[in-house]
Amino acid sequence: DPWLADVRHRLQSCPGPTRLSDLAHRAGRHRVHLGRAFLAAYGETPSAFRRRAMLDRALGLMASGDTLAAAAVDAGFSDQSHFSRACRDHYGLAPGRLAARLRA
Repeated sequence: DPWLADVRHRLQSCPGPTRLSDLAHRAGRHRVHLGRAFLAAYGETPSAFRRRAMLDRALGLMASGDTLAAAAVDAGFSDQSHFSRACRDHYGLAPGRLAARLRA
């Protein structure tokens, strides 16, 4: 569905400030319907997809030379510790170690 692809694109291109309720409204769908359709189409919830997109963005910024704190905020995390926790939860590594591996 084009509306679902648009939601995915918006979550990927600007994950931090994007609110799921706003995306649902824009798509003309209820938030719960959006979540179920997204899960069925892409195999993960919109929130999980958004978090992964934020992690990917922050790690990419760090691999390009940004500081941990700057990368975290630019990717949409509330602060450095929020990014660090999310990174350890998802990848099992601290962001600094993961970014070093990406640079290598």
